[in-house]
Amino acid sequence: MTTRSSESYRVGEAPLAVDTPYPSDAELSAFASLDGASYYLPTWRGFRDGAGPFTTPNLAALLLSSGWCFWRRMPGQGVALWAGIQLLQQLAGFALVQLMQDDPSSGLRSFVASLTLLLCSGVWSVLANRVYYGCALRAIAAAHRATSDPEARLEQIRRAGGTSGWTIGLGLVLGIVASIAVSIALEIALRVTFGVGLPRG
Repeated sequence: MTTRSSESYRVGEAPLAVDTPYPSDAELSAFASLDGASYYLPTWRGFRDGAGPFTTPNLAALLLSSGWCFWRRMPGQGVALWAGIQLLQQLAGFALVQLMQDDPSSGLRSFVASLTLLLCSGVWSVLANRVYYGCALRAIAAAHRATSDPEARLEQIRRAGGTSGWTIGLGLVLGIVASIAVSIALEIALRVTFGVGLPRG
């Protein structure tokens, strides 16, 4: 278990008592909220103790993809994931057209797009817990910088974590904007580089 003495802590963080694990179970649980602590805390303890970045798949992240990020108050990560998947799907569709030297059927295009989404979601699902843990660490570090009062610190961490419905709506809007931006940028890049745009239909 990772511990820190009062003379050993990250720059900008409040000193911790001797042999206090950082981050503490209470801080991690506060960020995950009551509905998530029982699931995330065991995995996060492993990260705290030096486990690697990959875990067993997070089922919610696998099924909901960027929607899980929005629900867990990570709109930036959700938009990045949404835009990344959109980019890979469009590149896969472009590569399919170039390889076939013909216009593939809409069914084949849909299959390739779905396969790309499945592969991306699978990779994301085994990294999601680590990404979420990183968000927890940033929120906990900010709380340590803001106050030395344990209760006030936990309350600040709770406000930063948990779940939120409004970020789902915000994420959807930002995701659509990001998708449009990715499509426009990729269309321009392909036309400049290869002289052809994205496949239509």
